[in-house]
Amino acid sequence: MEAKFSPLRDEIAHLKQELRDSISFLEMANIKYEEISKKLDNLESENSKILSENQMLKKMIQELDARVRQLEKESNDMRQYTRRDCLEIRGVPFHKDENTNSIVKLIGHQMGVYIEDGEISISHRLSVSKNYKGNSIPGVIVKFVRRDVKEQYYKARSKMKDGLIPGVITTADVTGALRTRLYGKQINVNELCVFCVTH
Repeated sequence: MEAKFSPLRDEIAHLKQELRDSISFLEMANIKYEEISKKLDNLESENSKILSENQMLKKMIQELDARVRQLEKESNDMRQYTRRDCLEIRGVPFHKDENTNSIVKLIGHQMGVYIEDGEISISHRLSVSKNYKGNSIPGVIVKFVRRDVKEQYYKARSKMKDGLIPGVITTADVTGALRTRLYGKQINVNELCVFCVTH
């Protein structure tokens, strides 16, 4: 009889061992699950912090961007303001050892505006960027001592429109930002202080 139950006992012992192994595996799996669950909780917490920091950084960037735009506008307005007594004359042929004050006075004389040396603060040819590939002649910039002299000179440009001075036309050339606004939107060219001589 003992021999009859022996295989059954062996089978039960084997099943018990498998059950113990399964329980041990489940306990190990449970420990691993808890570890992974904790890690996920930590990652979610860190992710939440990162998202919050990103929102703060995004807001800061937007504020800085608005400030930069404001500063650029103020800078451009200031640069434009410093040009209030200036005119740019383009298209005047370049001559070696030229005197730009004389050029300004000569063009003024042709328009019926007589300028004295003392009424010109400074004048010079504009420099050309090394990257510039065009073939136009650099303009002459002139800063007048008084704004009323500049206004008189600028208002005389109507004689160029009437064709009294051959090859002379009006145009606008101001700071880069205002130039963009000029060609991007409608701006009254008569409010600007630049003209062009073409030959």
